[in-house]
Amino acid sequence: MTSSDHSTFSTAELRQAWERREFLLHYQPLVDLRTGSITGAEALLRWRYPTHGLLPPGRFVSLAESSGSDKTQTDPTCPRSNLEVGVNA
Repeated sequence: MTSSDHSTFSTAELRQAWERREFLLHYQPLVDLRTGSITGAEALLRWRYPTHGLLPPGRFVSLAESSGSDKTQTDPTCPRSNLEVGVNA
């Protein structure tokens, strides 16, 4: 899918997606280039949109931020990501 054929998402769609648990976390390792050791991981939020497939954050984060729903997504996501990678927070 290209940016020219994607629909504009509404805050209602975003809210419904959160309620339907369409968001998931992908982890990207953080690597120390001097040693090659993995020093951590970055949690990247993705939206599993029913008709458009897996959407990167650039497709929906600005809408979440402008609507104030980014707090709704971030608050439960941070503890979840910590649990998944074994971080005590």
